[in-house]
Parts: sequence; C-alpha cells; structure tokens
Amino acid sequence: MIGVLLACTAPTTSTVTFDLLIADAIDVDAAAAQVVEDATYEVRAALPAADDTTVALALADRAAAGVDVRLVTDIDVVFPALEGVDHTQVDAGLELFDFDLNTDVAWPSTDVVMSDAFAIVDRRRLFAATALGTGTGLQLAIDVTYEDVAQDVEAEHVQLHGGVDATSTDAYDALNKSIADPRWSYPLPDGSLLELWCGPQERLVKRLIDGVFAARGDIVLLSDDVADEALILTLQEKAETGFGVTVVTGSGFGTRVPSLSALLDSAAPDVLHLTVAEPLPTVLWVPPGARGAWPRALVLTHPALPAVRTFGGAAIPSDQFVDGLAWGLLGQGGRTPALDAIEAAVATIVAGAEDAP
Repeated sequence: MIGVLLACTAPTTSTVTFDLLIADAIDVDAAAAQVVEDATYEVRAALPAADDTTVALALADRAAAGVDVRLVTDIDVVFPALEGVDHTQVDAGLELFDFDLNTDVAWPSTDVVMSDAFAIVDRRRLFAATALGTGTGLQLAIDVTYEDVAQDVEAEHVQLHGGVDATSTDAYDALNKSIADPRWSYPLPDGSLLELWCGPQERLVKRLIDGVFAARGDIVLLSDDVADEALILTLQEKAETGFGVTVVTGSGFGTRVPSLSALLDSAAPDVLHLTVAEPLPTVLWVPPGARGAWPRALVLTHPALPAVRTFGGAAIPSDQFVDGLAWGLLGQGGRTPALDAIEAAVATIVAGAEDAP
C-alpha cells in the first residue's frame, strides 16, 4: 500500500487549504467519512459504489444529527437503507435516434455510469476521490477547503440530484447538462493551480488528449482501461516524435470495448504498454519538460473510454455517458510536494508492472 498525506496552507489570513491523499481505498473511504462527520449543516455527496459502506453510513449518521444530506448514486448500485438521507439514483439506460445510423440505438443502464466520488461539506469544503465505496485498489483524493471549488462542484450536484444526468438529452439527442462551473482553475497557496472539469458536458477524455499533446517531456498514463481510438493515436504520435510514452493498464483492460482497447497494441507500437493485476485509477503524469514546461497531473474518476457513442453499428460504453469529474494539479511555479507525491506513486506502479501480453 502506498500512503501519502500532504497539506499546504496559505501563510496569510486566507482560508484556502489543500490536502492530497494517495492510499488504499479503505483508507481513502475512512478519510472521506471523517470529512462528512465534520459537517455542521449540509452535505452534498456522490458515491459510485457500495462495496464499502463507510461513507454511506457516515452520511446517515450526519442526517440523524439533523444535517441536511443529499446523496446521488448510480442506479445500478444497491445501497443500504440510509434513513434521513435525500437519496437520488441517476444514469438509467436510454434510447436515442442515431442520425448517422438512421435508427434507434439503446444503451443499458450498466453502460451509463455515475463515476462521481465526492462530498461537499458546509458549502466550503470538497473531498473528491478517484473512487469511493469500492473497498479495493489504490485511490487518489483531494481535500480542499475553498468556497469557489466547493460551490462549483455543488452546482454539478444540483443538476444530478435534480435528475439532469448523462441520459438527459434534447430533441436532437444533444446533452442537456450545463457547464455549471464557471472556472477551470483555482490558485492554491503553494503557487500551483487546481484544475477541475465536470463530465460529460466537459469531455474528460479530451482533457487527457490535450494533456498528452501539450506535454514537453516523457509521460505516463495509468488507467484501468484505454479504449479511445483518438487517445491511442495521440499517444502513438507523441512517441513517434521522440518522447517516452508509457501506458499502464489495470485488471479491467479490454473489458469495455475489446476491439478498441486492442488498438493500444496494434496501432501504437512505439508506446510502452505495461499491465498490473489490480484496478487502476486514471492518472496522466507529465513531468517538468523542456523550456521550463510545468509539471502536471490530471486525474479522472473513470477509465479512458471511447469518445464515440457507437462503433461498428452498435452502442458501446462511451465517455459521453459518464457523469464524472476530472481534477488536475499544474505546477506553474515548478514542483510541489503534492506533484512529487503523485510522481512517486506513478513510478511505484510502473516499477511493479509487467509487459502487456
């Protein structure tokens, strides 16, 4: 197990604080539960899994104490009864008319996913993780006391709790969700920037592609699965230009759209593909590069899924049908302890990985 806890606090009267946690899922869930227990009047939470109910039970405990608790979960996840918690399930299946195929296409609820994993406490504190409730695997989480951040993510929670999720489309099958967060970056006390995007209205896998293109040094991508053709071709193009490109996939590799995941080996021969036997969070690590390029880490709550809705004339799991969150750290002043910790965690995973079969 890798366990890192770092904090940076403004040396002035600012109330902004930032903590990074890299640890086993059980420890991350325990930390999230403690944040929930600190709530005095309001909690807005999203939980993608219920294999570990530590956070869910903490929500029920706060509700019993009179705290206003609202929870959003995926419709396919069975949670215990949470008395007093205003609980909404989202992301049921949907059927759309596909204008390219000129026919109706259906996606089951299992292919429409709520991957958000966060708790917003008292409208000023955000705990956001790569996953909560899974009970297994390495996870990354941030604990931010920052009103702008918390309230921007709460605007996303309002949409979800109100029933506007990845299945909400208009008459032309375009997404109805709004980009409710008006900011993409937030300055932190240590000089770095916290970046934040909500999907699918902000295309999160596209953020990975942009991050790969912008890198001026060798890069490492961790993800339980890589199934987006555009991302794979971008990784190959980066490798062809002389950069080192390493991709480590987890136990879920090839389980979403096998024919697209296979492109990582067939269409990206210059990319080093390694594997591990455990599930992996999605993390793009970009070290400091040439001409003073800043280090950057980009983290997603779901794997690198396809950007397209259909493939080969059939519906497939897609980045367009995942309610999720991406957050990043940009070291605009250079390295920071948090970025160094992410780099060390990524290096440990790479060192323990094996060549893909």
